Amino acid sequence: MYYSLVWAQHDLLNMHLPNPRNWFTQGYSHSRRPGPVVKQLNHCYEFRDDDWVPVGIPLKTDTTETPESLRIATLNVLHNHNWHEWFLRSNERYAHTEKSIQRLSPDILALQEVTATMLAVLMRSTFVQQNYFLSDIVRGTDWMDCSNKIPYYAQTQNTLTGNVILSRYPMSAMYMLDTSATHPVSGIVQLGKDRELLVVGFHPKAMDFCHSDRVTETRNTMHAINSHPRMGSIRDCIVLGDFNVHSPNEDANLFEPNMLVDLWHERSDKKENGFTFDAEKNSFVSRYIPFEKRRMRLDRITKVEGSQLSVKHEVTIWADEPVQKGDWLFSSDHFGLWTEMKLE
Repeated sequence: MYYSLVWAQHDLLNMHLPNPRNWFTQGYSHSRRPGPVVKQLNHCYEFRDDDWVPVGIPLKTDTTETPESLRIATLNVLHNHNWHEWFLRSNERYAHTEKSIQRLSPDILALQEVTATMLAVLMRSTFVQQNYFLSDIVRGTDWMDCSNKIPYYAQTQNTLTGNVILSRYPMSAMYMLDTSATHPVSGIVQLGKDRELLVVGFHPKAMDFCHSDRVTETRNTMHAINSHPRMGSIRDCIVLGDFNVHSPNEDANLFEPNMLVDLWHERSDKKENGFTFDAEKNSFVSRYIPFEKRRMRLDRITKVEGSQLSVKHEVTIWADEPVQKGDWLFSSDHFGLWTEMKLE
């Protein structure tokens, strides 16, 4: 997304973290503020008695059976802007996105660029209400009509959009990481009594000339996670989202040094290109960004090395159909990715 985000004042509950794993030879660095910071969020949310309410902690997981596999997906939904909605047609796009979510029916879904308008679509969706826990909600009694509000956790950072995680399984802990302008969100998903999965929704800086910023933000995010006493203790970890990888040359600096495995490379069909930003196939792109011709693998699903997870269904593109047949409008300027992961 080509959009500037305003940094908030440093008024969060800060946690300066040790680094027991010593994964990185370079210490944490941030161009805007010193020290790694993790903000623990209070709850995830479930729909009960006609409202979204915080999930009680500790969770009751004794009767929950650990699944054999998980369908995991990501999508950058593209923010809405009030001053040119005549063109973005976000109400149509978001309604189409909600239907696409129903069709795919993922177990875990990471969304980027979520505004209150999009979050309200999710909160009002009967399918979402019946099937998912949410990492974030629009606060207040008027969430059914929240076109002028922004997601709560994004609001605390003075940004207009945020990362949101949907999960069929409750999340026992939620964290916001002060390691990127868009503040990655992580959730510890409870997969039964004795199995946990750390899910990190990630969206580093855009623009092709910001490669060094993406390297720093990725390194800092993984450093904060692995230095954290709770998150760092979890063996299985998925990091997914709009990595904004503009060139294949970036992969070597983003993934392997941070012990991240790009699951697209485990595909058997090497002919597929994996372009989630595709000006040739997505007619919305060239209208949203005039004269845009590029095709890029901006979005990724990765796992941390050592995670006891294997690919059951290879990574596949989704949300790649127009809103209506013959229309130039798609859900977003991005396509999404999904995969089925087997728990070993």
